[in-house]
Amino acid sequence: MALKLIVDTLDDVPEALREQYAKTDDGKFRLGVEGMEDPVALKKALKTEREARADYEKKLKAFEGLDPEEAKAILARFANDEELQLIKAGNTEKLREKWTEKMRSDYDKKLKTAQDAIQAEAQKAGKWSARVLDNAVREAAAKVGLHSHAVEDALFRARSMFTLDESGNAVQVRDGAVVFGKDGKTPFSPGEWLETMRESAPHWFPAPASGGGAQQSQRSSGNNGQQRTIKRAAFDAMPPRDRMAFAKEGGAVID
Repeated sequence: MALKLIVDTLDDVPEALREQYAKTDDGKFRLGVEGMEDPVALKKALKTEREARADYEKKLKAFEGLDPEEAKAILARFANDEELQLIKAGNTEKLREKWTEKMRSDYDKKLKTAQDAIQAEAQKAGKWSARVLDNAVREAAAKVGLHSHAVEDALFRARSMFTLDESGNAVQVRDGAVVFGKDGKTPFSPGEWLETMRESAPHWFPAPASGGGAQQSQRSSGNNGQQRTIKRAAFDAMPPRDRMAFAKEGGAVID
């Protein structure tokens, strides 16, 4: 009779052939045949392989659509990233210091950018204010008849005395309050200031027109009824060109 490859019990196997059977892990008996693989082991290995493949394919789906090279680059960056390493090591104090320093650096950069912008605007505003103030003084100088060679000197002095109010008008401020002129109602203006300079800086103004040949003759002969005078200290403080202009106009220096 034909021998069975696998039997549940050796009772059905001739006694002389029972030694050819070996007990398997499942309690059955398998006939030992040379050159034949164990089907149970093969099935088990096949099942294991199929389960492993199914698990691999399941995990592989999570990476669908990803560029392998890009994924490798990201993983490499994570491996070399200092912050990630600190998180992994649980070094929260060092990580906090690193983040704080980064925030401070970003804040300092933004602050400097803002300060540079403010400074640039301030410079533009300053140039605009200086130009408006100078124009106001020039206009006043023209009205009071200031010598053209004295305008620069007047501008220099006026810049330290006047400022612009919110409306762009040249005013004088003292102790935080606007200084008013003689009328007590309107601000002290560059024009009013220049009028006060007729005595302290007479070289800024042309000599008064002579009344005729007789008066001119009197002034030339020493009669100083129409002659401009200036004190020695004020004359010495004048720029050289103003001294020359004053002398040409017949001015006299007194002690």
